[in-house]
Amino acid sequence: MKRPRFRIYYSDREPYTGDPFFASQTDVQVVVQHDPGVERGFKVMSKYDAYYWKPDCGWCNCDTAGLWDYLMMYSGPKAVLFGRSVRDDVFWSVVERATNEGLG
Repeated sequence: MKRPRFRIYYSDREPYTGDPFFASQTDVQVVVQHDPGVERGFKVMSKYDAYYWKPDCGWCNCDTAGLWDYLMMYSGPKAVLFGRSVRDDVFWSVVERATNEGLG
């Protein structure tokens, strides 16, 4: 199975595109992921508590209850990213960059 393409944007470093299990887990501001169902070919996810990895669909955004559901019910290796609050100007700058760059 081919891994879905993605980019993880943080507030203070370059975007990450490598192995999902080695991504830095904190300070996530935006996750961009391939989505053939939308016009531009990718979706931009932001403002979520956490994101979890499933090989069949890639990064999924969730709230706290969704995170617990994933941790307790999903079988197999797990990867979780956590968002972090930052100043509005920093956040919107990262969102703009992620939206413009997409998957690179």
